[in-house]
Order: sequence, then structure tokens, then C-alpha cells
Amino acid sequence: MRPPFNAEAPLRKVEEIEAPITKENWQQDSYSFVEAIGEVGYVLNLKANMIGQCRIRPEVRVPGTDEWVETDDPRVLRILAAFKPPEGGQGELLRQAALHYEIAGECYLFGQPIVDERKRPAGLLWEFLSTLELKVEKGGKVTRNAWGGSQGKEDVDVDAYVARMHHRDPRYSARADCPMRRVLPICRELVLLTQVIDAVSKSRLSAGLMYVPWEVSFGPSDEFENPGDPATGGDEFEEELARHINSPIEDRTSASSLVPLLMRGPAFVKGTPAKDLLGVVDLTRPLDGLYKELRRESLERLAAGLDINPEVMTGKSNLNHWTGYNVDTDFIAKHIIPLGDVIVGFVSSAYLRPMLTIFEGLEPVDTEWFRFALDVTPITAETDLSDNATTGFGLELVSDEAWIRLNGMDEADMPSTEERERRTLERLLFAQPALGPAILPLLYPDDEDLPAALEKWSGGGGAPPEDTAPAVPELGPSRVGGDEPPNVPRLSNVSSTVLGVLLAAADRELDRGLERAANRLISRFNGIDRDEASRLRGSKRTEVLTAAGTDLAVQAGLGREELFSGCWDELQIRTAEWLRTALVDQGSDPYTAQMRAAAAAAELGELLSSLAVTALDRRIDVGPNGFKVPTQLVLAALVAGDLAGG
Repeated sequence: MRPPFNAEAPLRKVEEIEAPITKENWQQDSYSFVEAIGEVGYVLNLKANMIGQCRIRPEVRVPGTDEWVETDDPRVLRILAAFKPPEGGQGELLRQAALHYEIAGECYLFGQPIVDERKRPAGLLWEFLSTLELKVEKGGKVTRNAWGGSQGKEDVDVDAYVARMHHRDPRYSARADCPMRRVLPICRELVLLTQVIDAVSKSRLSAGLMYVPWEVSFGPSDEFENPGDPATGGDEFEEELARHINSPIEDRTSASSLVPLLMRGPAFVKGTPAKDLLGVVDLTRPLDGLYKELRRESLERLAAGLDINPEVMTGKSNLNHWTGYNVDTDFIAKHIIPLGDVIVGFVSSAYLRPMLTIFEGLEPVDTEWFRFALDVTPITAETDLSDNATTGFGLELVSDEAWIRLNGMDEADMPSTEERERRTLERLLFAQPALGPAILPLLYPDDEDLPAALEKWSGGGGAPPEDTAPAVPELGPSRVGGDEPPNVPRLSNVSSTVLGVLLAAADRELDRGLERAANRLISRFNGIDRDEASRLRGSKRTEVLTAAGTDLAVQAGLGREELFSGCWDELQIRTAEWLRTALVDQGSDPYTAQMRAAAAAAELGELLSSLAVTALDRRIDVGPNGFKVPTQLVLAALVAGDLAGG
């Protein structure tokens, strides 16, 4: 006799199923409460939708170890590609499985054979169905009722495949269990509370009761209705008030809901005039106190029973962004990943391995080398480690490859050996300008104008080696350290040593700053819009900001400060140190030299940020001076430190 189908069933054809499955009566209630209680439906659908955003990753076990790595085996990839539902993609299958598993603790993986227009077999379409829709009856007959009514039942193709996934009950392993089963009493309480609140809100007695003496009357509307006692005839006052009372019941928008109920009585009550007793008696039942507290308590118990943070069910309005982030990461780690692992583990054993045997001809023992795993990358925000990587790289604690990877690039973006040598020479020239005659020929070996430039560099006088560089005016009075002392000389040959070197260094740092800002923008969009991040990644790094534009930067929450924070730190430190040394060597006192150098370096960083942010509107091209950084920008920084005239 074949094993009963209510065990953890492997994939089998319908014709192979003989024993009936035992149904759980509580599952019907569980589905009903998910539909009736919005908070429950929200939480369970949130789990299912997040799992549906994940990806199924095929893996193979490394021989001799317990390690699994992603595989590109064509047989496994074909089986994975064939795992598709009638509508949607594999994410829809994961969503269905998660939702049924959370609501009822079990479901069926169902493979329906399909045929083409010529009635030839065309594969299988897969679904995860509830135990209420797919039923195994006595004798192994399997029926499906997709509509839920008495008219929608139909027999299932005998060549269809069925496998049962269920969460084992701790007492009876073949029975299903799930957190929803534990909270069904709480769900019933919430439904009753909702019904009570609805009944109270529909009650039109909330206008109260009004006491009116007998004598207050418009008189009978028909005094001949009871000639013996005219007072008992229809009272027009009562009739009018009755219409006001009935109106809000028939029409919820009627203003008559504010009219109190009429109550007649004697004109005097124990000698007290009734006019002194006239008033409205409040007959309403309060909604803001007891019911609200009971509902809040029930929701908290419900969250505890479902083993989730109450903030996930009630919202995050009371949380700051750090606590909200922790709620999200905690929710993914405790609920999404474990549930997803269960589902893909089931799909591996109930679908992947049987299909490898049936359609790819592998022996069952060989299929154990393959499995499906859950890739949660699409639902986990990638942490921006670019700043940490840059800091570690500067301390020589991070490799070149790691820095490239953590900044959103690949090995193709790494500089060539020639680029590395050139950058090393540029840094050496920036640190030691006096080495210019030795370094410049290595940097510009084919420059025909280089000999003349070197002659000027060595003291031949004249303008710096660029046609557009304006003459640097004489130093003016200090605006940093007060009036300039008489013994502070001015920098000599400032146009060639200061302007030329700073211009080259600033131009190099501008490109690096644009690349760094681009990496930050791409990293931010990895957690917002991966398609947009992929598009930006295809652009040249120095032109990513232009490809993005201001709107995308705003969408990513990156302003000027966030984009370029720390981009000019190294340049500013070196600029300040070099300028201070140059001033001290020419006789300036160290304090004044430090203040001037720091002011010029700080201004250079601010001006570079202002220039770099324009890349969001237009591409920054090389100017007439041969650099992207205008000469006037560096001059303005020198003016800020009184190293050039304004």
C-alpha cells in the first residue's frame, strides 16, 4: 500500500494517489479571518509579497565540503526556467506558497499539463493551491474547485503532478500547524469588537432623550379621530418628531440625527415646574474608552501570537528612522528568510530533484548535488560602505579590488599600470613642486612646448604654461590674520608654483570627486530602483551625475553636502600644508601662515563643490586652459587666503 498523501508528500502524479487526506476544520476560519481583519491580512500579505520579490538561486554542492555555490549547469537552469505559473513569474509562486503556508500551515504544489494548438504536450504550469481548493477524495480522486462554490468543482488531469507542503504539528506530524491557528480566538474577539462598534455607530439613539410636559402640544392633527377624548388624537408635534427620528435611519446623511427623542410627562413633578426639569438625557454608549482599549489589547496579543513586532502591524509613526530600519531588518531576518528557506527547500525536494530525474535523466542520488536557495538581495537595502572603504584604503587596510567592488565598480574600472604611474608622478609633483623639471618630461614626453615651460618653471619668469592664465596680482592686506605685519614677505613666482600645481591637482581631484559622488548615487539607487541603478552604472563614472540629473539626486535624498562630503579632504590637507610651508620658508610667522593656508584650502574645497554640483545640469568639459577646473576658480581660492590680489 502506498504511503498516505497527508504525509510530507514527494511529487507524484494524480493517478498514483490513493489514500485520502484529512482536512482541518480550522483552516476555513483562518482564511476567513485574514479576509475580515485588515491587520492580519496586511501582515501575512507583507510577508508573502516580500518573499515574492526574492529570487530562486540554483546551487551545486562543492565536492568534499558542505559549501554550496551558484551553478550554471544547463540541466538545472532548464528545470528552473520551467517552474512558472499561469500568470506572473516565479515570484508569484513564492508569494502563493508563503501566503498559504502562513494562513493554513499547508498547501499543494500543483503541476497542470498543458498542450499546444495541435493538442501536443507543451509542458506544465505550476501553482501553489490551498487545501480548500484542491481536494483528495476517497479512492484517490483529486478535484479542484477554483471558484469555491458548488458548481465549480472539476476533476484533475491524471497526469498532473501534486506535492504537499506543510508545517508539522508538534503532536501529530502528519497534521498541519501554523501561527494563525494559535490566534484564532483573538481573531474572533476582534471580529466581535468590530461588530459591536458597527452596531453602536448605527444606533440612532445617540441624540438622547428629551423630557416634555403633557401640556406642550400642537394639538391633535385630527380632533375627530377620537371625539370622546380629543387629546388622544394624532398629535402633530409627535408626528413631526417621529419623522425626524426615523429620517436618519432611512438616510444616514439626514441632519435629523441630532434631534432628541420626545418624552411626555406631567406639567409639575412633585410641585416642581416641568420647565425646570426640561433637558436632554444622553443615551449613547462611549466608543473612545473601553472599545478602543480592548481593540488595542487584542492587536498586541495578535502580534505576539504571530511572533512579530507590534510596530509592523500598527505602523511606524512613533518610530524614528533608525528604529524603523531595525524593525525592517529584524522582520526580514526573523520572518522572511526562515520562511523563504522552507519554501525553496521544499521546491528543491518536491520539484527540482524529481524533475531532474524525470526530464533530464539523472539518477536520484545525483540530484542531491543540486538545490534551490533563496536570494534575498532584492529586499535588503545594500549598505553604503564606500566611505569606509575609502578610509580603509587610505590606511592601506583595504585592497584595490575591495575598494573597487564596494564602490559599485568592477575590475574593468581599475586603472592600468600606465595610469597608476602617471598618478604617482602627479602626486609627487604636487608634494614637491621643485621636482617639476624632472617629473614633467615623464608626464608630457610628446609636448613640444615643454622646454619653454620648463625654462619658465626654473626661473625664466613670465606667465604660467597656459595661454589663458591671467597674471596674478600682488598680494594685498591680510583678511585672515588682521593687518599684515611689515616683516611678512609676499610669495614669489606665485603664478608658476602655486597656480600651476594647484590647478592640476584640483582638476584631478574634481574627477575623483565626481566618481565618488556617482558611486554614492548608484549605491543609494540599489535600494530604491535597481533598474535605474543599472542604467547609471552603464555611464562613465565622471558623467553619472549628468546622466542622473537633479531630479534623481533629489529622489535619492542626496544634496550637495551628501554627494561631495569628504571628496576634497585630501586636497585641502595637502594644499594647506604646502602653502603654509611655502609662506614660512619666505619668512612669514607660522600662525599667520597657517591661517592663510587654511583659508585658501577651505575656499578651494567650497569652490570645487560648487563646480561639481553643476554636473547635475550639464557635463563639465575641458576649458581653454586644458583643465576642467577654471583658472579663475583657483585664483579665487588664493585670494581668500590673501595669496593673490582680489
